[in-house]
Amino acid sequence: MAIAEIDHAIKNAAAAGRGSQGMIRVGVPSSDCSDFLCDLLSPFQGACPDVCFDYFEWPSWKLIAGVMDRRLDVAFVVCGTPAPGCDSETLWSASLCVAFSASHPLSGCDAIEWGLLKDEHFIFGREATAAGLADYAVERITEIGKRLSLTTFDISQGSVMRLVARNFGLSLVSSSPNEFSEPGVTFRPLASDDRRVSYCAIWLPGNDNPALRRFLSLARSRSPQRSRPKVEKVPD
Repeated sequence: MAIAEIDHAIKNAAAAGRGSQGMIRVGVPSSDCSDFLCDLLSPFQGACPDVCFDYFEWPSWKLIAGVMDRRLDVAFVVCGTPAPGCDSETLWSASLCVAFSASHPLSGCDAIEWGLLKDEHFIFGREATAAGLADYAVERITEIGKRLSLTTFDISQGSVMRLVARNFGLSLVSSSPNEFSEPGVTFRPLASDDRRVSYCAIWLPGNDNPALRRFLSLARSRSPQRSRPKVEKVPD
């Protein structure tokens, strides 16, 4: 189900007067709604019809701030993103794709080898930098004897995609191509590359919202990581 459809269903549920058993406020990453999240949000509403559900699509820094100042009960961010005072649990991971302008010569390839990227310029925003993608790209290009040309910006993933569409450079994304809809951007998988980026839920340990406990329980039950559950305090 598309995130817009989930949004519509949630608003309709709220308008119908649901919420007799509480409310949960969930934050999801801007322009990066994974299959895992799409497959989680709608079933939760179906399983807990008396819980009023509200969700917010924000950049990672705002998601973390929202959890810390209690505007959000739970949010999803790239693992390793600093979230002082929060608990976190890894729930899913995503493989890497290269994002090109649709007019780029490499956009016609089915898959991309790193050697084809050695002379390209890369751009990364907040989420990609937090995920270590900039460092990873530098490492892979260095391995083939080149120095990576790159620029990092304090902007969201969606803003990076708009720059890619306008030929400012290439980027790496940690999601499948069908999770983006930016006009003028083409996505291709990296050939023979097993690097994945992990995502986690973050929440305040003192949040005793029963709806939050039910939501986290459902998320764990649907997580590909559930065989290796891990809850940890993020360092201050």
